Amino acid sequence: MKKYYGVLEVPVTATHEEIRSQYKQLVRIYHPDRFLNPIDKVYAEEKLKEINEAYNALSTKLETGAVEAESTRSVPRPVIDPLWLDFGGLNSTDKVVRSFQVDNLGGPAKTIEFVYGEDQAWFQIGNGRPVTEGKPIPVMFDITTDLHKLAPAQTHHAWVDIDMDGMRARLNLMVRVNKSSPALRFSPRLALGIGLCLVILLAVLFLQFGGSLPMLSRAINFSSNPTIAKRLQADHLLFTVDQDSHQVVYTSQVDGANQIDLGLTGWSPAASPDGQQIAYVAGEAQASQIFVSDAAGGHLHQITKDPQPKSTPIWSPNGSMIAFLAGPDSQTILRIFDVQNEQFYDPPNANLGFAKNFDWAPDGKTILFDAYLGNTSQIYQFNPDNQDLQLFTPFDSWDPAWSPDGQRVAVTSREGIFTLNSHGSDLQQLTKNHGWSPAWSFDGQQIAFFSDKNSTAGTSNLWVMDQDGGHQIQLPRANSLNFAWSPISKQLAYVTGNAKKQASILYLWVTDLKDQPHLVAEINQATIAWTR
Repeated sequence: MKKYYGVLEVPVTATHEEIRSQYKQLVRIYHPDRFLNPIDKVYAEEKLKEINEAYNALSTKLETGAVEAESTRSVPRPVIDPLWLDFGGLNSTDKVVRSFQVDNLGGPAKTIEFVYGEDQAWFQIGNGRPVTEGKPIPVMFDITTDLHKLAPAQTHHAWVDIDMDGMRARLNLMVRVNKSSPALRFSPRLALGIGLCLVILLAVLFLQFGGSLPMLSRAINFSSNPTIAKRLQADHLLFTVDQDSHQVVYTSQVDGANQIDLGLTGWSPAASPDGQQIAYVAGEAQASQIFVSDAAGGHLHQITKDPQPKSTPIWSPNGSMIAFLAGPDSQTILRIFDVQNEQFYDPPNANLGFAKNFDWAPDGKTILFDAYLGNTSQIYQFNPDNQDLQLFTPFDSWDPAWSPDGQRVAVTSREGIFTLNSHGSDLQQLTKNHGWSPAWSFDGQQIAFFSDKNSTAGTSNLWVMDQDGGHQIQLPRANSLNFAWSPISKQLAYVTGNAKKQASILYLWVTDLKDQPHLVAEINQATIAWTR
């Protein structure tokens, strides 16, 4: 019986109405008429048979009351959202509140308890409150910082396990305590004098500049502490959907639930490492620009203004810079923007050939990019701080991808996919078949890549292999267009469909490589990204 709940992607505690609603949704998603590719049609037909069988079985059991008996025998399965809470940079006296949600996708639970990873935690968890009135699950908890015992000028990590009748899920936490500075002390008489001076100064400014004062107010608000800004939920997806002929940025959970319009018109979204900002592309296609917005959809900032088209913004791992491509096809160059200093640190790549692919080193200090010149391509390494540019691969290669630990780099060549060490030596071949766009999983144990092996002309499939090239498997769904590993979990998202058609409907899938991929959303741009 538990198999049927899994087919319909509902918890074993789901009501008859919840099961019926999910059934209708899945029938719409997997209707064979929505798929053009014959392979996808066959899969959709088989999937629809499983869905109908599961719904009929559960409906019968619910009507007879047999499911309740089984549910009581099922163990609870706690699920946390988000899995990671980053409080950002705080002062030791700050008390900041964040929230996390606990759900249960298993059998009924009697108690929810917290098991702390350390005896004297730097946070406190408050009482829970139901998310939906009348339903005990899911529950929302507030968590408050208490940093007065933490060492300043350091990053502190912690964790807490959420225990449901012995079944646990872990919430990871991080905070950076700012360097303490001596406080200024004023006598009452001096404080009164300073206050009077400020009143007189504001009066003079008002009389002299009149309506200019509101601009001063907006400038102060714009530069307020970003750590209090709204943060994107961790391990969620970012994608774009066509609405009234405009691309709109959305975020959702990996199961497709809670799809939220972020109020941003554009495409190619990329979340900053702290989850507080989003870089994306917007404007006319032939003169598109890079924008940065906070996660709440306010404080919009345009960072490029030249008439060249832009694409593929990617944040550096420390969140201080954004790299992107600029220029028309076959003429693109790599550009790097310093977000805090608001200036560009571009590599001298104009004479190297046009760039197509790039990847930040895990420490954020350097970036690798390929340069196509004639019929060859080579990979270069660039340090924005000192403007140092070096040749990384002296042979024909492209598609550089750093391993998460910074020890290896995967590259593509005409002979297959290879890895090298961080110095560009110790060459090891992983594939002999035609493959490209390698990317490492968050733990560095696997590499996903595209290949046209076993595919029809003009299409590509998504493959996954071990870090040494072993155990190569092809993922379901033909005609893959893009993919992205989660930076904090073993989830792999990828896009399928035909992007050559106008107003194409593409399909965003997610898999943990253990079960069949599940459909997250219908989208209209192949560019996708994860939040940390």
